Amino acid sequence: MASEPFTTEPVTLIQEVFPGDTNAYNTLFGGRLLSMMDTAAGIVSSKFA
Repeated sequence: MASEPFTTEPVTLIQEVFPGDTNAYNTLFGGRLLSMMDTAAGIVSSKFA
C-alpha cells in the first residue's frame, strides 16, 4: 500500500468564546463562528499546499 502524501490526522482548534463574541441572547455571533471555521479551514488547507 502506498503511503499518503499528506497527514490524515484531524485538526483540533480550541478558541474561547468571550462575552464580546455573543449577541443579546448570549449565543455566539454567526460571523464569529464563520471566522473560527475559516481559521480551521486555513490550517487544513496549509497541510495540502
